[in-house]
Amino acid sequence: MGKPRIRDPYLKHPGNQIYYTAMDMDKPNTEAEIPVDPTTEIFIKNWRIYEKIIENDNMSHRAGYAILKEILTYEMQRPFSFIDIACGDAGYSSKVLRDTLVREYIGIDVADEALGYARENFRD
Repeated sequence: MGKPRIRDPYLKHPGNQIYYTAMDMDKPNTEAEIPVDPTTEIFIKNWRIYEKIIENDNMSHRAGYAILKEILTYEMQRPFSFIDIACGDAGYSSKVLRDTLVREYIGIDVADEALGYARENFRD
Protein backbone atom coordinates (compact mmCIF):
# COMPACT_ATOMS: atom_id res chain seq x y z
CA MET A 1 0.00 0.00 0.00
CA GLY A 2 2.98 2.32 0.47
CA LYS A 3 3.61 4.95 3.10
CA PRO A 4 0.69 6.96 4.44
CA ARG A 5 0.63 10.65 3.65
CA ILE A 6 1.50 12.69 6.72
CA ARG A 7 -0.22 16.00 7.33
CA ASP A 8 1.13 18.13 10.16
CA PRO A 9 0.22 21.76 9.54
CA TYR A 10 1.67 22.91 12.87
CA LEU A 11 5.13 21.43 12.29
CA LYS A 12 7.97 23.92 12.58
CA HIS A 13 11.02 21.69 12.30
CA PRO A 14 13.83 23.71 10.71
CA GLY A 15 16.14 20.91 9.60
CA ASN A 16 19.83 20.44 10.24
CA GLN A 17 20.87 23.98 11.05
CA ILE A 18 23.08 24.92 13.99
CA TYR A 19 21.35 26.82 16.79
CA TYR A 20 22.55 28.73 19.80
CA THR A 21 21.31 28.21 23.32
CA ALA A 22 19.45 31.03 25.02
CA MET A 23 22.04 31.18 27.81
CA ASP A 24 25.23 31.07 25.74
CA MET A 25 24.88 32.85 22.42
CA ASP A 26 28.63 32.63 21.70
CA LYS A 27 28.88 28.86 21.28
CA PRO A 28 27.01 26.79 18.68
CA ASN A 29 24.71 24.07 19.92
CA THR A 30 25.67 21.30 17.50
CA GLU A 31 24.04 18.50 19.49
CA ALA A 32 20.44 19.64 18.95
CA GLU A 33 18.46 19.93 15.74
CA ILE A 34 15.90 22.21 17.38
CA PRO A 35 16.45 25.59 19.03
CA VAL A 36 16.97 25.46 22.78
CA ASP A 37 14.75 27.93 24.59
CA PRO A 38 13.05 27.58 27.99
CA THR A 39 9.95 25.85 26.62
CA THR A 40 12.04 23.47 24.51
CA GLU A 41 14.22 22.62 27.51
CA ILE A 42 11.10 21.83 29.58
CA PHE A 43 9.72 19.71 26.76
CA ILE A 44 12.95 17.73 26.36
CA LYS A 45 13.28 17.10 30.10
CA ASN A 46 9.66 15.94 30.43
CA TRP A 47 9.84 13.97 27.19
CA ARG A 48 12.71 11.87 28.54
CA ILE A 49 10.61 11.01 31.59
CA TYR A 50 7.65 10.11 29.36
CA GLU A 51 9.86 7.89 27.17
CA LYS A 52 10.93 5.93 30.26
CA ILE A 53 7.30 5.49 31.30
CA ILE A 54 6.45 4.18 27.83
CA GLU A 55 9.56 1.99 27.64
CA ASN A 56 8.64 0.34 30.95
CA ASP A 57 4.97 0.11 29.88
CA ASN A 58 3.82 1.80 33.09
CA MET A 59 0.66 3.04 31.37
CA SER A 60 -0.15 -0.24 29.55
CA HIS A 61 0.34 1.24 26.08
CA ARG A 62 1.44 -2.11 24.65
CA ALA A 63 -1.85 -3.85 25.42
CA GLY A 64 -3.94 -0.98 24.11
CA TYR A 65 -1.98 -0.66 20.89
CA ALA A 66 -2.04 -4.44 20.39
CA ILE A 67 -5.84 -4.31 20.41
CA LEU A 68 -5.81 -1.33 18.05
CA LYS A 69 -3.44 -3.17 15.68
CA GLU A 70 -5.77 -6.17 15.62
CA ILE A 71 -8.81 -4.01 14.86
CA LEU A 72 -7.06 -2.02 12.13
CA THR A 73 -5.55 -5.12 10.54
CA TYR A 74 -8.55 -7.45 10.56
CA GLU A 75 -11.62 -5.22 10.66
CA MET A 76 -10.67 -2.28 8.45
CA GLN A 77 -11.24 -3.73 5.00
CA ARG A 78 -10.77 -0.52 2.98
CA PRO A 79 -8.29 2.40 3.04
CA PHE A 80 -8.79 4.78 5.95
CA SER A 81 -7.49 7.99 7.50
CA PHE A 82 -6.07 7.87 11.01
CA ILE A 83 -6.26 10.93 13.25
CA ASP A 84 -3.93 10.74 16.24
CA ILE A 85 -4.82 13.38 18.83
CA ALA A 86 -1.98 14.11 21.27
CA CYS A 87 0.22 11.95 19.05
CA GLY A 88 3.49 12.76 20.78
CA ASP A 89 6.26 11.08 18.82
CA ALA A 90 3.76 8.66 17.21
CA GLY A 91 6.11 5.79 18.06
CA TYR A 92 3.41 3.24 18.75
CA SER A 93 1.05 4.60 16.10
CA SER A 94 3.68 4.29 13.37
CA LYS A 95 4.26 0.65 14.31
CA VAL A 96 0.55 -0.16 14.59
CA LEU A 97 -0.23 1.35 11.18
CA ARG A 98 2.35 -0.76 9.34
CA ASP A 99 0.74 -3.44 7.20
CA THR A 100 -2.69 -1.80 7.42
CA LEU A 101 -4.69 -0.04 4.72
CA VAL A 102 -4.03 3.43 6.17
CA ARG A 103 -3.82 6.03 3.41
CA GLU A 104 -3.44 9.15 5.56
CA TYR A 105 -2.08 9.86 9.01
CA ILE A 106 -2.90 13.13 10.76
CA GLY A 107 -0.89 13.73 13.90
CA ILE A 108 -1.99 16.51 16.25
CA ASP A 109 0.05 17.65 19.23
CA VAL A 110 0.58 20.92 21.07
CA ALA A 111 4.36 20.38 21.12
CA ASP A 112 6.04 21.25 17.82
CA GLU A 113 9.04 19.17 18.90
CA ALA A 114 6.84 16.09 19.28
CA LEU A 115 5.55 16.52 15.73
CA GLY A 116 9.15 16.54 14.53
CA TYR A 117 9.73 13.21 16.26
CA ALA A 118 6.46 11.87 14.79
CA ARG A 119 7.58 12.77 11.29
CA GLU A 120 10.85 10.88 11.87
CA ASN A 121 8.96 7.79 13.07
CA PHE A 122 6.95 7.72 9.85
CA ARG A 123 9.96 8.08 7.54
CA ASP A 124 10.88 4.41 7.88
